[in-house]
Amino acid sequence: MSLIPAMPKRYAPEAVYLGAVVVIAAFALAAACGHPLLPRWTGLAWTTAAGVPAPVIAAWVVAFTLLGLAITHPLFGLAGYLLCAYSIQGTEPSYQMLYREGGLHWAALLAVAAGVIFQLRHDSRLRFPRDPLALAVAAFLAWVAVCYLVAQIAGRDAPPRWNREPVYFLHCFAVFWLSSSFVRGREQLAALIGLLATVLAFRWLTSPVVVFNESYLASYLALACPLVLALSLMFDKLVVRIMWIIAALAMIGLILHIQNRAAVVAVIVAMFIFVLVSLSRLRATILSIALVIIVVFGLPRTEVWERFDALRDHLSPGSERVALWYGGVAMFREYPVFGVGPGQYSSAVPLYTDGIGRGGQPDAHNSFVEVLAETGAVGLLLFCWMLLVALGYAYQVTASRNARDWVRGAARGLFASLCAVIVVSLLNSRHDLTLLYVVFGMACGVRACWFDRRSSAA
Repeated sequence: MSLIPAMPKRYAPEAVYLGAVVVIAAFALAAACGHPLLPRWTGLAWTTAAGVPAPVIAAWVVAFTLLGLAITHPLFGLAGYLLCAYSIQGTEPSYQMLYREGGLHWAALLAVAAGVIFQLRHDSRLRFPRDPLALAVAAFLAWVAVCYLVAQIAGRDAPPRWNREPVYFLHCFAVFWLSSSFVRGREQLAALIGLLATVLAFRWLTSPVVVFNESYLASYLALACPLVLALSLMFDKLVVRIMWIIAALAMIGLILHIQNRAAVVAVIVAMFIFVLVSLSRLRATILSIALVIIVVFGLPRTEVWERFDALRDHLSPGSERVALWYGGVAMFREYPVFGVGPGQYSSAVPLYTDGIGRGGQPDAHNSFVEVLAETGAVGLLLFCWMLLVALGYAYQVTASRNARDWVRGAARGLFASLCAVIVVSLLNSRHDLTLLYVVFGMACGVRACWFDRRSSAA
């Protein structure tokens, strides 16, 4: 009998967390149906007068259910956040609720809170991965915060582009911590990759008409495709391998359908690299030659080739895209240490490009230029440091002879995925891409699994 009164006190954090999930889910779903429950000033009165499509509401129900289960394992919370963040097309009322009115912040906060409760319950303390990649991520995000404070003190507080607000870098830190701290096995990694593929497929299925040249979706697919293909190396069953290969081919087809040039080049490069690091040199050479023939003779027969042909005009010295790059470099020259501030590129660029971009909110169409302009030379060095350390992690595990087969297979997919990110970043501004930090977290998790095997062998 004495155990019953003690239970509410013992599980008080979990009870409070579940109560918060229920309350926020009620507000979100009621607003999605067009019935906001609280005044707008509370920050919970997300309004969608037209209502949200039924499939999206169903996805949100699943997402909040996963957030509720997160206290049993924090990866459920990460799954709930990813489902909220990446399953919705950018022109729908639900996107307005999540991004412009801050609904996604609550999903991120709940996911992190579940991870904190879980660690305190099982480890009696909070843990952060102690490795160079975790340090690189923390250093870059801390520098972003410093640059934001400097910009505020200097009075450079123009409204940032709505999806470039500095607060979203906190989301990057949240998903990195969750994925790096709790991905510790093949099944967990496979479930997370499978979730990404499912979410992106859902996003396309709910809005197939408007995906043409949608750089966000194309970038997601280019990043996720090598990871999906890696699943074919992580399992022994032939049926499972074939299933994931078919899924990867479908994602490549969808990228070609979207016709975003950066993503097309990125996925081709990623496939080359995946083949080169996965097979023997002779077989890799033969398959690479075959892939070159398919690309060279097959791609010109599609509409994508026409967009590549038009790229010459966009990259000419007088083109708008090149002018945006020069504008970013000009910002760096004026503010070489701290930059103009995170999220301020789109507001500042008309001052450096003879008015190009005025009346809109353009990005630099190059992640490295935008990082340089917004966070200065230090920010660009830290950003490149993150990418290089993550690439080094993946290649180190790939080249290891004492790693388990599934660990090597996962590392090969991660290596190819990071190469795709670099290619995408040359023509798209995706330095704030939250999924990139999920990949960083996966790299930490895969390396930890490799070290566990090394420790056991020793």
